[in-house]
Amino acid sequence: MIYRSYIKILIFIIIIFFGSCTEKSKYNSSKKILTSRSWKLNTFVNYHENTLYDIGKTVYDFRDDDVLLRIINNDTLYSKWILFDDSEYLRIDQNTYKITHLNKKTLSLRYGEFEMFFIGNK
Repeated sequence: MIYRSYIKILIFIIIIFFGSCTEKSKYNSSKKILTSRSWKLNTFVNYHENTLYDIGKTVYDFRDDDVLLRIINNDTLYSKWILFDDSEYLRIDQNTYKITHLNKKTLSLRYGEFEMFFIGNK
C-alpha cells in the first residue's frame, strides 16, 4: 500500500517537472526565434472592415534586452517588449498581441480585429 503511494507521488512530481520544463522550453524557443532575425511587416489586415493595408517599408527587430526597434520608412522607434511565459502573447509598449503563428520564417500578431503578418529576415 505504501509502495503505491510512493509511486503516485513520484508520478505527480515527474508530471509537474516535465510540464514546467516544456513550458520553459517553448518560451526559450519562441524568444530565440523572435530575437534571431528581423521581421519585415508584409501585410496588415483589418478584419472588421475586411481590408488589407499597404504599410510601406516596416521592420521589427526584437532585441535580447527586451528593446524593440521599429524601423518605419527609415525612421527608428524604440519600444519595450515582453514575451509572456506561455509564449502565446507578446506585449509591445502597452498593447498585448496574441501570437497566432510563429516559426523561423513567419510571424503573425493579432490585436482585436487587426492582424499583422511578418516575414523573417536574417
